[in-house]
Amino acid sequence: MKNITRKKFNHELGYEFVVSRRNKSENQTLTGYRVASDGFLTFLDERETELEDVDWTDIDAWISSMVDEYAESSIKTRYNHLRTFIAWLQARKGYFRDRDVLPTDAKHLDITEYITRGKTRKEEEMNAKGGIVWVRDEEYELLKQNVPEPKFRNELILKMLRGMGLRRSEVAELQITPQMEHQDRYGAINLDDSKLMTPPVKSDSGREMWFGSGIARPLRRWIDTEREPVYYSDDSDYLFPSRSSEQLKPKSVTSMVVKAAERAGIQSTMYTDAGGGKRNRITPHALRHAYGVTHVRNGTDIMTLKNLMGHADISTTQTYLQFRDEKMREAQHRNAPDV
Repeated sequence: MKNITRKKFNHELGYEFVVSRRNKSENQTLTGYRVASDGFLTFLDERETELEDVDWTDIDAWISSMVDEYAESSIKTRYNHLRTFIAWLQARKGYFRDRDVLPTDAKHLDITEYITRGKTRKEEEMNAKGGIVWVRDEEYELLKQNVPEPKFRNELILKMLRGMGLRRSEVAELQITPQMEHQDRYGAINLDDSKLMTPPVKSDSGREMWFGSGIARPLRRWIDTEREPVYYSDDSDYLFPSRSSEQLKPKSVTSMVVKAAERAGIQSTMYTDAGGGKRNRITPHALRHAYGVTHVRNGTDIMTLKNLMGHADISTTQTYLQFRDEKMREAQHRNAPDV
């Protein structure tokens, strides 16, 4: 581990942090720092939480996610490594300067309380609203009608989030290359076969995904004509450049979805974090959830859905099974014979 290589990390920031500790820590501790920092950053990606917005509710949820899988001693160790990472972010990167919001040096903190006290406030409030937060069909139609400018690009992004279950970071990282001679192939995207390879944002490799005509037609138009007028398109290898940079950022994808929901009058606040920030119900991840919910309701088996969504652990996919059971219950009430 003293010879740290970038390929072991999913996030550049985690890599930079561990490198900074290389001459101060033993190999085992460096490994712990890598697991904690990269694991926490990946956890934030899944929740579509920006690092600068982190507060205790996010750390609570991260700890809670490990309770059933790891021993208390292991969770304590990971938490202590995370504290070192956050202290480094405060000192070196300017994050979390308000220590009342994220007091990593609070000696009175008893981590056992966080491990044993049960579900976090966020989980409780989400469960009170039905568990998985997902975009309904009628809400999706309103989102498409209310996307901000540039409308064509943003409506295509909505379609890819919901119709393919892509993560916002996968949308942002999709790359293209000039068209291959006599073929509808643009790097990761193959229009001839209506499929693409997702970028490896959550694992060492991407996954193949297929799309129908509802995505193929606007995607072809975007590549052939609509993308070119974007200011940075000539210098960009990314499918979605912006007018200010060669790559659309994941945070911009979230902002677009949130703004569309607000304009449509369907946005609401799920909960307010410890710093007073409001967390929105309709986000890119809620569109991804809609993909999973629809698949399960239409009969897709859980292992196939796991592979389609790129989940590392099938337990993540199994949360969608509640919608299969819901459909079976509705069928029983609607179609069972009278007695």
